[in-house]
Amino acid sequence: FFFFDSNFEEATLHWNETCRAELRNKLRDEISDLEMLGARTPLSVPWDWINFEVHYDCLDTVLKVGPYFVKTTLDRLKSPISDFEIEDPGEWMMQLYHRCIVEDNVEWKQLILEALEALMRYCAQETMSMVPMDYLVWLLTPAHDIPLLRH
Repeated sequence: FFFFDSNFEEATLHWNETCRAELRNKLRDEISDLEMLGARTPLSVPWDWINFEVHYDCLDTVLKVGPYFVKTTLDRLKSPISDFEIEDPGEWMMQLYHRCIVEDNVEWKQLILEALEALMRYCAQETMSMVPMDYLVWLLTPAHDIPLLRH
């Protein structure tokens, strides 16, 4: 619990006061539900911790593709002093590419394209043969800000 009150904005973790508040509310609701259920039955009610899940609404406005928050990861990739490493660059490249194809949000699509460019610079040998360059060029053309397919 040492880091619970700390704020993080890492490539794979965003944690701040809003996230903490959402977790507290979800836990309060869960405890309240357990207490109400326990009041209705004389038997002990076990907590279904396996299916307990928190959806952080505050993170819905942050673009995440695969395990990485795109903006934060992009900043790390562009930094000349960063020692940040992508765990599987080829896999993330394909996840970015596929998300770019179906993304409707023009700002998010632009961010994905910037991340693709940075990733290609970061590990050109591993990724250059993986992405259909013709389609990426088509996506970069300003008149083509709408994806070919809608999800």
